[in-house]
Formats: sequence, structure tokens, C-alpha cells
Amino acid sequence: MTDLYWLNDLELARCVCRLPVPVFTGIGHERDNTILDEVAHRRCDTPSKVIGWISGTVYANANAAIENLLSILKTAGDAIVIHDRSLELLRREVEASGKQLLTTAQHDLERFIDQIRHQSQSRILGVEHELARYLEAIRHASHRQIGELDQGIEYLRNLIAHLGVQRLGEAEQAIEFLAREILGLGPQATLKRGFALVRARRAAPSRPQRPPGKSGISSSNSTTGRYRPA
Repeated sequence: MTDLYWLNDLELARCVCRLPVPVFTGIGHERDNTILDEVAHRRCDTPSKVIGWISGTVYANANAAIENLLSILKTAGDAIVIHDRSLELLRREVEASGKQLLTTAQHDLERFIDQIRHQSQSRILGVEHELARYLEAIRHASHRQIGELDQGIEYLRNLIAHLGVQRLGEAEQAIEFLAREILGLGPQATLKRGFALVRARRAAPSRPQRPPGKSGISSSNSTTGRYRPA
């Protein structure tokens, strides 16, 4: 105990307390005890026990670190597996959702195409009905105009026929009148109107004798036998 007395120093103990690292003591034997043993982080009976404790602690810490590493790796592996499963589940959900959305979009597109087709057919039918109505109106107007033209042509035909008959009657009357005039200028008709046939010896024209109440003058030519009014 006398050899270890110098270790019971206050300043030395104060320095040990102020050290930033833990201090392990293994001074003397199991029966020895100093102030440094009281202020040390850990007290061992002998220096060999300090070395044993340090090596055991390092080994234990190494084993703990290995176990912790293995635990971390296992936990990480489990987390990766869980994460992979979650990703696979999410991928399946996304794929299913995408297929559903695609199917819905296809159905919507087909419905939209059907609506467009139906509207187009309705518009086409409406245009066809409108066109048919226009064609019927044009046909009706054409028939009406053709009927009016036929009536006009029939009227003109009847008018031309009437005018032809009228002009023909007038021509017949004129011809008949001219025929009467021509026939009235013959010798017999002239004599019947009161003219006389007189011949002179020297073929000189002379006035015919007029019957009483008759007027009219004629001249004669003894050589030609023609009579002309004076």
C-alpha cells in the first residue's frame, strides 16, 4: 500500500476526471485500492483483467456490431422485399387502373363515335328530306310552268287556227268578190248593164247608145271587137 500511496493525489485524480476519454484502472492486486480507482470509469483488480475486459468489450462490441449489421441487412432485405411487393402491388394497381381507364376511354370513344355517326346520319337524312322537298317543289313548279306553257301553246294554236280560218274566210270572200268583179267585166255582163255593141265602117270608135235611165259609156273597135268603158 505504501508503494501505491503516491497515486492518491488530488491533482492526479482531478486530471483523470477531466480526461475526455474513459479511464480504466488495474492498479496492483485485488486488495489494492486508490483514489484513481474511485474516480476511474471502470476499476479492475489487475492490469490483466483490464486487458481482458477491454478485449472482451471489443469482441462483444464487434459481435454486437456484426449482429446489428446482420439485423440491419435482414431488416433492409425485409424492407426491400416489402418495398418490392409494394411496388409490384402498386404496378399491378397502376396497370389495372390504366387498363380500366383505357377501357373506359375506348368505351367513351366508341360512344362518342356512335353519337357522331348518329348525328351525321340524322343530318344526312335531314338534308336528304330537304333535298327531296326541294326537288318535289322544283318538279311541281316545273309541271306547273309546263302546264302553263302547254296552255299558252294551246291558246296560240287555237288562236292561229282561228286566225287562219278567219283569214281563209276573208281570202275566200276576197276571191269570191274578185271573181264576181271579173265575171262582171265580161261582154255579156257589160251588155246587160246597158252597153251597146256598135260597128263603124271605118273602124272609128263611136259612142254606144245608152238606154234611157242607164248610165255608162263604152267605146268599140271594129277591128278588135273589144269594148272598154269611156
